[in-house]
This record gives sequence, C-alpha cells and structure tokens, in this order.
Amino acid sequence: MDGKMLEMAQVFKIPFRRRLRFIYIPEVIPFYQAAATLSNAMSFKAGIAAEIIGLPQGSIGERLYEAKIYLNTPELFAWTIVIIVLSIVFNRAFSAFINYVMNKLEGK
Repeated sequence: MDGKMLEMAQVFKIPFRRRLRFIYIPEVIPFYQAAATLSNAMSFKAGIAAEIIGLPQGSIGERLYEAKIYLNTPELFAWTIVIIVLSIVFNRAFSAFINYVMNKLEGK
C-alpha cells in the first residue's frame, strides 16, 4: 500500500467505503488477477488428471488414457492438443471475466 495515500485518506477523513474502493481494491487487483488466473489454469489441468485416474465414461481423460494404453500415438497427440486448446480458451475467457469484474469494481 502507498503510505502517502493512506496518510492522505486519514488526514482528510475519507470514509472507509471510499478508501476501500479507491485505495485498497486498486492495490490488490493485480495480485488477485494473477492468483485467479493461475488457479484457474491449474484446476483445469488437475481436473483432466483426475479424469485420467478416475476414468469417467465419455471424458477427455478417459479418451487420453485409452489412446495411451493402446499406443495410438496420433489420437494421443490429438487429445493433448484438444486439452491445450481448451485450457487456453477457458483461461482467456476466465481472464476476460476477471478483468471485466475488476474494472467494474474500480469504476471504469
């Protein structure tokens, strides 16, 4: 936090709601965005890994596992590419959503 901004808020007796909206939230937003994006990407990959272990019917993890077991290299690469593309698409969509929400919170 910028000490001068906090001091200014204290000197001018800015209410807590305004301090929260205009000082605290803008300082925290970049860290929150980075953490949310990273956790989203990791959870997607962890979900695929759980599908490989649990093998639910009709899942991407099941298809990837079967391609590996039967040594079907082209299908294995195809499912790997599908996973990578889906991960990128979901990560960008989630990042856009987070940016939208954060811009609304900042009042932009």
